[in-house]
Amino acid sequence: ELLGNALVFFGSIAWLTYSLAVAPIAHWSSARVSALTCAFGMMAAVPIWLVFGALGWTRFPASIEARMLGDLLFLALGGALLAILLWNTGLRRIGVLNAVLLGNFTPVVAFAALALWGVEFHAAELLGAGLVVSALIAHNLHQRREASRSARAA
Repeated sequence: ELLGNALVFFGSIAWLTYSLAVAPIAHWSSARVSALTCAFGMMAAVPIWLVFGALGWTRFPASIEARMLGDLLFLALGGALLAILLWNTGLRRIGVLNAVLLGNFTPVVAFAALALWGVEFHAAELLGAGLVVSALIAHNLHQRREASRSARAA
């Protein structure tokens, strides 16, 4: 469980870092930023995959089924390319801070869906969901105050 939590934590840090890194080129089109992201991602992933393959930590299956190709195509196009394109579009439209905050809302949606299915949660899970929702509300109120101040100053 600790490894899974660590992977999620570092994945969140990676998305935050990525979002901040592409902010200076927000004037570029989302398609251009996404294409560059995917190209650099492949250039980083292929050597890592080759090393892991040489160490025997990963391998291609002996036989590839048609369903497996469909799954891989879905992951490549839907899970990677489309997700990055939509993320970059969101960054351009609502900014890094709002995008990252809304990204934190994703587990809350999953949490709500599980609650609708009758899952019972531990106190720590309820506290975590409450923290995320509270942060989203606090940020929204802060932005409204800043917008109001800016409007009065103008």
